[in-house]
Amino acid sequence: MSERIKSPASKSWVWYLFFVAMSIWALVEVLAYQFGGVSSYLASRLWVGIGIFYVGISLWAVACAVYSDFRSGNFVNILALTAVIAIFCLDVNLPYVDHESTQQATDARNNLAEMDLGYTRTAFLGYPSRQYLWSYLPTYIFGPSFVALRWGYAWPFLLGLMLFYAGVQRVSTKISANNTLPALALLSIPCFPYVYEFFLHFEQVILPISFVLQVVGWGLLAVTTFSLPNLVAMAWIGSMLGTSYTPSLSCWAILIALLTLEVVRLVRLKQPRHAAAWLATALVIVSLGACSFYTRTDLSSSLDSGNLTLTRAQHNLSQILDLLLFPKEKSFFGTAMILPALLYLLSSILFRHGLFHFVLSLGSVGIILMSVILRGYADPPPFLALHRAMVAI
Repeated sequence: MSERIKSPASKSWVWYLFFVAMSIWALVEVLAYQFGGVSSYLASRLWVGIGIFYVGISLWAVACAVYSDFRSGNFVNILALTAVIAIFCLDVNLPYVDHESTQQATDARNNLAEMDLGYTRTAFLGYPSRQYLWSYLPTYIFGPSFVALRWGYAWPFLLGLMLFYAGVQRVSTKISANNTLPALALLSIPCFPYVYEFFLHFEQVILPISFVLQVVGWGLLAVTTFSLPNLVAMAWIGSMLGTSYTPSLSCWAILIALLTLEVVRLVRLKQPRHAAAWLATALVIVSLGACSFYTRTDLSSSLDSGNLTLTRAQHNLSQILDLLLFPKEKSFFGTAMILPALLYLLSSILFRHGLFHFVLSLGSVGIILMSVILRGYADPPPFLALHRAMVAI
């Protein structure tokens, strides 16, 4: 968020009213967890209603990006988007389904029968239940089938790819950057081996990176076009990072840190309207994510005692370095991306790109280390545990 495109002038009272409305949204969430009943019913309907708006405006943003590239003759970006989607879609219809995805679908179906859609409850292994409403949507619409079950986990990721493209395309257009930047950014994603492999599991492991891609896309869109709809979309999808599978919590924390830096920057620039709007967005993201800690139980299985964590860190550190730098079986970064990824992380940590990238890179390194050090439910070996760090790409 270090670069900023000026938004058109608008009435200040609209943005302060927006702050009040977002505060009410956050308050309803707190009441839902504290008292349940009517509060939970209202919170769930508010979430669903804004979610429908979110999907609609997301598809519109993608369509606008494609049209913009088509009109300006940047067909390479459109071809890259089509190619990357095709790469991931070719295997969606394979006769395979993960046993955990069936359990998650069952939990989603049971929660849909509740008055509040099981909004504040947990589902599979103590994870927040609302993430499974995403994946259950194709089954709910088209009926139960293997294809619907797999598409339930594919469509959030594919939407993430498209929004990532839309965000990068908007920024590259606004700042007159390389016209092929969206294509290069998109084509880098399949180069990370873990992403493609675990996409084919068609279960919750792919949801965190799906939401991260959507957050990045909407973050770029909101930065370049400062508007109420964009900030609402950013708040809704940002809150999903705090209410889904455990690895997404790290990105939720990083997002909050970056939003805090942005609010402070705007205050220093004496832009109270912009600062209030971003603060309201952050308030919703913090509130919806933090409230999930009332009920979620997945964290208790991920956290070890201090001594045990230190022991695991010492034992796994050499394996982490081997997996990242000298992989024998599977590379986390991939052959094509290992050098640019490591150069970016190193230069950012050395403060070569400013505070924003320093926080982002430091958080990414922390995610990679913690994904291997912390135990989790299954306590997998390091090479397998790295799938939790896919959100760091």
